[in-house]
Amino acid sequence: MVWCDKLASTPAVGFALDPHLAPTSSILAALAPVLEEWVVRDTDKVEFTVDRTADPFSLQITSNTGFLYAITHSRIWVEFIHKMKLRPTSGGPPIAELTSQPLPFTVLMPEISRRLIEATMLLPNIGTRNVRRIGIVSTTVLDEATMPPGIARFVRYMSRPWQGAVENYQFMIASELSRGSQSVDKCIHTVLKSDDAEQLPVLKFDWQRWFDPPSHPVRKESITTLLRNAEDTAMTYFEELAEGNRFDENLLRSST
Repeated sequence: MVWCDKLASTPAVGFALDPHLAPTSSILAALAPVLEEWVVRDTDKVEFTVDRTADPFSLQITSNTGFLYAITHSRIWVEFIHKMKLRPTSGGPPIAELTSQPLPFTVLMPEISRRLIEATMLLPNIGTRNVRRIGIVSTTVLDEATMPPGIARFVRYMSRPWQGAVENYQFMIASELSRGSQSVDKCIHTVLKSDDAEQLPVLKFDWQRWFDPPSHPVRKESITTLLRNAEDTAMTYFEELAEGNRFDENLLRSST
């Protein structure tokens, strides 16, 4: 079992595309096949919400089952979030219950990717656009005692000037991981512990593959292959972060 499964991490996957200015009304019309999944036929109840932003070319769709779709003029991403609702009870206070189904990261990831590809192929004017970047994000909420060894080692290292007596922190490191002939892999690492004792620390790793030149036309077969390759590389990197070899000072000294 991978660390993302052990720690109940949640995924997000997205594409950066050539920009195209389409009003939100045309985006919603294009995504109708996706939205129909969340209409209860017997009652005509709509099991999703649509949030428009101040930007007339951006919107966000969130299903009660926990799938969030976000679309802008140049990006589309899908992520999983836990959703809850209050269920009324007879003669008592309402009860909070999950409407989303918690699943392991490695089960959610292919479902998120499938949904991303499906939605991307429905976007207006998609046949003339290219994929510029792929992003794969892992978000984990956990206490310090259950942090994977690599992250715990990193936090201890950063706390050393204060003998470990650090009450809250926010580390963000953006780094280049590797460079190929047509792409560059990067990652934005965020480790956050709030000063609010009721809030758990958050680990967020935003892995990205930048294409140079961005000349990958959006075709279902090609973006499926690109995404699968990116997933494999990102998951390997997330495992390396969790295991901790990248934060082993002895190994780092021997590699310089």
